[in-house]
Amino acid sequence: MPRKSTTVPARRDDLIVQKLGEEVIVYDRVSHQAHSLNRTASVVFEKLDGKRPLVSVAKDLGKALGRPPQKELGDATVKEPRPYKTSDD
Repeated sequence: MPRKSTTVPARRDDLIVQKLGEEVIVYDRVSHQAHSLNRTASVVFEKLDGKRPLVSVAKDLGKALGRPPQKELGDATVKEPRPYKTSDD
């Protein structure tokens, strides 16, 4: 069973990222897949540096959305299809 990390994963360097208003389009040159991230997911994606604790990302997400931090929302967003690398990759 993989160990549960308290830090967020890091974005991969080989992605093409284009901001479109509050959304972000991420193109994965390896899989040739594009991902459209809504405002919530784009705020989390922006914070993926492999160093920050998830609770810090949740706080930033809460500020961006004008709501209290929701660690569960950050967890759910980070567990979606992965245009980033994890320690398990």
